[in-house]
Amino acid sequence: MKVSAADLYSAYESNEVSANEKFRGKRLEITGEVERVDETLGSYYVHLKGAEVIGHVSCKLKDKAEAAALNAGQTVTLVGTGDGKIGFPRVMDCQIKK
Repeated sequence: MKVSAADLYSAYESNEVSANEKFRGKRLEITGEVERVDETLGSYYVHLKGAEVIGHVSCKLKDKAEAAALNAGQTVTLVGTGDGKIGFPRVMDCQIKK
């Protein structure tokens, strides 16, 4: 299922229950602008800009090399599995779409 990071973010802000039904556990192809890339406890995350200034979609990457290849401001398409919302919408097991 194709979705922009801004639309995914907006869906969760509007109605988390409905967004979970639509996106959680589904394979997503998510496109957005990289806000930042970071490492937390040995896991790699890319945060894509959401529909608000401080909002983002958090995508957990499978591969360190892919995390290292991304830069803030870059537009990227990732493929991963929707994982609901904990603070911000999350997508797990992401890989850069080639």
